[in-house]
Amino acid sequence: MIIRDVFDKIVRWIDVFKQVGDIAVQYDPAHAALPWAAIRLVLQVYSMMSFKKKAAQVFADCRQRFKEARVSSGGSCSDS
Repeated sequence: MIIRDVFDKIVRWIDVFKQVGDIAVQYDPAHAALPWAAIRLVLQVYSMMSFKKKAAQVFADCRQRFKEARVSSGGSCSDS
């Protein structure tokens, strides 16, 4: 699915950006540590939200496949 690929690319670039920022902050930690911590927090939260969306999509896909398998095998597929 194309949305999943986009989220994967975004998360990969966020990780690369965090690594570069971590290295850059090492050269002037007195001035850069606090702002970088705030930026890193925002990036981490966004990364986790992307992961949760992806996990929810995978779960929904698996659930749909399970329902289709039950219906095709003749079992009932009620949500009770």
